[in-house]
Amino acid sequence: MKQTPSRPQGPEAGRRPAAGLLIGGGGVVLLYTLVNVDGGGGFRVPGHPFTTALFAAACALIVTATFYQDTRNSALGLAILATGVPVYLLWRKGRVDSSQ
Repeated sequence: MKQTPSRPQGPEAGRRPAAGLLIGGGGVVLLYTLVNVDGGGGFRVPGHPFTTALFAAACALIVTATFYQDTRNSALGLAILATGVPVYLLWRKGRVDSSQ
């Protein structure tokens, strides 16, 4: 009786977690930039905005390739992600604006 491996083998084994880390890291940097609009307390990034645009293009390419290779699971992940939108909107509606 042959056992099937529980984890992916070969070159694809580390591709998806790395893509998730890249996309998540880019999202954190983008949110930090949008929240810290006044420019105080930040830091300068060499090559900005060109390196940021290159990073965004690489992330878009990874996401597109993932959708192309594994459409079913990608659509399922997108559906799970979309279920968070109503929760976010409800959470945002109930939050009191602290700037006033």
